[in-house]
Amino acid sequence: MIAPFEASDLKIARTKKHLQELDAEITSFFSTKPFRLVVEPWELNEKLGYVTHAWVVRISGMLAPTVSTIIGDIFHNLRTSLDVLACDLVRIAGKSDKGVYFPFCDDATGLPEMIKRRNLHRAGPEVVKIISDLKPYRGGNDALRAIHDMNILDKHRALVPVIAGGASPAAMIGFNPAQPTNVPSIKSKIHRDGQYLVVMPPVSNLPPGTELFAEWVIIFGTEAGPLAGCEVIKTINHLMHLTESIVQLFRTRFPGPYPSLGP
Repeated sequence: MIAPFEASDLKIARTKKHLQELDAEITSFFSTKPFRLVVEPWELNEKLGYVTHAWVVRISGMLAPTVSTIIGDIFHNLRTSLDVLACDLVRIAGKSDKGVYFPFCDDATGLPEMIKRRNLHRAGPEVVKIISDLKPYRGGNDALRAIHDMNILDKHRALVPVIAGGASPAAMIGFNPAQPTNVPSIKSKIHRDGQYLVVMPPVSNLPPGTELFAEWVIIFGTEAGPLAGCEVIKTINHLMHLTESIVQLFRTRFPGPYPSLGP
């Protein structure tokens, strides 16, 4: 039999490989410069009777749909690493791991019952205390709870990320050459080609056709609950280390030997 906590380590190791693959996909995607922020005449100029310019998002490509499958695999491995951790803890206590899962629930009041329903109480009071302190419920440890939610969501729909853009944080606007205006960073979720970020009168130092510096990142969409709007790579990396720290916590508290598991 594989040693306690080793199966969780293997799942986390697989997560790291998926994360590397996801990072490579996103890096390759952005290397094609699929998003640009360009100064263009505003389309309502003629109707309004005066000239106005807009900062317009131009999109020439989108992420491959396969990216969603990588993200789904990541959350499945993180969730599974917690389940096999729970099974290890019950086996260490000399009990059956049948029907054992890591418990998640909606709030703190439901956790004791969920620990019983997931049969983790078989692991003993010390494990139950640690699990309770981890607060795997909404309003407790939202990041930990998000691992469960995203794994469930992936079973019903593709986890397709969206794009967020940030314009130059220090654009100097020359309405008055003697007193240029500093425009702060402008960030927005990007929904479509031709989306406006800014509309303003013409500026001498930003004529039509000017491509503005912008930072583009991949974020989770609104269906991701507490992860909505969070940067994908950074957030997954955090959740992976969170899972790793939980496994290490129990490894430290239960270092062995484990007589009930045999030699």
